[in-house]
Amino acid sequence: MKNNNLFLFSNSHQGIFINNNIFKMKNILLICIWLTLSTIQVYGQEISYGTGHWETEGLGYHRAVIYVSKPAEAVKTKIPWRRLDKPEDKNLIMIDALTGQRVNNIYSTERNKDFGEIVFEPVSGEGEYYLYYMPSRLEQKVWWSPNTEYEMPMDTYDAKWRRSTEESIDTHIAKTIRFESRDDFNSFYPMETPVTERVLSDLLQKNADQEFLLLPEDRNYPVDKKVAVPLRWNAKGATNGYEGTAGKEEGVDGQRGG
Repeated sequence: MKNNNLFLFSNSHQGIFINNNIFKMKNILLICIWLTLSTIQVYGQEISYGTGHWETEGLGYHRAVIYVSKPAEAVKTKIPWRRLDKPEDKNLIMIDALTGQRVNNIYSTERNKDFGEIVFEPVSGEGEYYLYYMPSRLEQKVWWSPNTEYEMPMDTYDAKWRRSTEESIDTHIAKTIRFESRDDFNSFYPMETPVTERVLSDLLQKNADQEFLLLPEDRNYPVDKKVAVPLRWNAKGATNGYEGTAGKEEGVDGQRGG
């Protein structure tokens, strides 16, 4: 058995985590865990998640890749970042992928845990632009415990540019195509990327007659108690059970949530 990691999710948005004992398996086992959940509507995932390469100092470990399809003085786009932190407390830094230069003319019109909405000047016209939405620096006050300092919000746009483009912002030619982390270790995807409040509300409404929802998870995807329903569960949808294998004499630990 790979693992019998479970998350028991109740209609009260609460989760309780209980560690199992270590299991010693002498033979390959097949375990099926039947769910009280009947169906979950699966929403298509249009944005990809991956890793990229950049110097993290001052930029942080996470970015959104935005594609602009043609030149414009100002464009508006939505970034569905699905975050657990406080987006309003962190700065936004945009880099032109073609030149590697910072785009100063950028401001946000809305920021919440589900998404951000920004207006910016695509200075190189058509192409990709990188939005670093958690810019940070490591403060090495003591060698064994570096502290991450996030950059506070700061306006860099030219006021004259903003006034002159307010009536001509193009809302159709810029879109988020990818989310990237500096490496797999720092990635939020897929278990630390929550579904939106709307998706969570729909899930609870569709299963209002259930006291709780039981979802199995592989040990390669540790359950995070800060996330009620991660994007992975919404993407893969509901199943009737869980199957896994373990090698002979393999010790397998598990966790349960309730």
